[in-house]
Amino acid sequence: MQDAQKLTVDKRMLKQIIKELKKWKAPATVLLSLYIPPGRPISDVASLLRTEYSITDNIKLKRTRDAVQRALSAAMDRLSRIQKLPPNGLVLFCGEDMETRDFICLMFSPPEPVPVFFYRTDKWFHTEFLEEMVEHEETFGLVIVERDQATIGLLKGSRMQVLEEMEGYVPGKHHKGGQSQRRFDRQIEQFVKGFYREIAEAMNKHFLPLIQKNVLKAIIIGGPGYAKQDFLEEAKDFLDYRVRQKIAKETIDVAYQGEAGLRELVIKASDVITKNKYAELVKAIEEFKLHL
Repeated sequence: MQDAQKLTVDKRMLKQIIKELKKWKAPATVLLSLYIPPGRPISDVASLLRTEYSITDNIKLKRTRDAVQRALSAAMDRLSRIQKLPPNGLVLFCGEDMETRDFICLMFSPPEPVPVFFYRTDKWFHTEFLEEMVEHEETFGLVIVERDQATIGLLKGSRMQVLEEMEGYVPGKHHKGGQSQRRFDRQIEQFVKGFYREIAEAMNKHFLPLIQKNVLKAIIIGGPGYAKQDFLEEAKDFLDYRVRQKIAKETIDVAYQGEAGLRELVIKASDVITKNKYAELVKAIEEFKLHL
């Protein structure tokens, strides 16, 4: 069995791999590209490859059939050595140069999580998902804040990632009057302030390493109503000064949490996220939906 740590490549090595893979071309669809995202069962992927192998007998040209079978066999062999999927997933490229009969089969874990499950045999290796990882792209921190919920995420080029989803305990309304009501209201506010502190500490944890690497362009805060402004006021003493300096002046009204909320935040903050591929893509999709 192969050690997941030994399979991991850094961005410098990834650039070299992409450069090598781009040299490979074929006259037929015999070059196999396989992307396995985190959480995808290896057994499911192995089953898919076995199914693909079983239908290669339908390929009429023997030379093409042999080349595809060789690529699939190599991919299945590499996967059989993996006991546990690495945290960032796996990528495999296997194929034959049909002129020289040279063969390549690479399996590794990229420096960032594999974004999609993707399998294809083609006339070239599909490196586009890897290329996004090594491009010098603008990175934005995304935070959605409510009194009892929060989502922290990243927008890196065209890829959006949820980093953490949080829930705080805030009691419901109290219906007694007088001093009891005022005391209960003060307790609620203490719960909210405590949760805001947790959000601030989580932001420090996720964003400071990116700031230190000088890759974080800005942090965009969104949320419903006055919650986002209350958070910025209450949490300022808990936010690292470097994180505070990255927070965009404009806050965004957002109705949702989780991935849906981050997507809404990106769309509404498109003037802040200038020249960003993801914002343009999502807007185009939403406009297209209006015409369906």
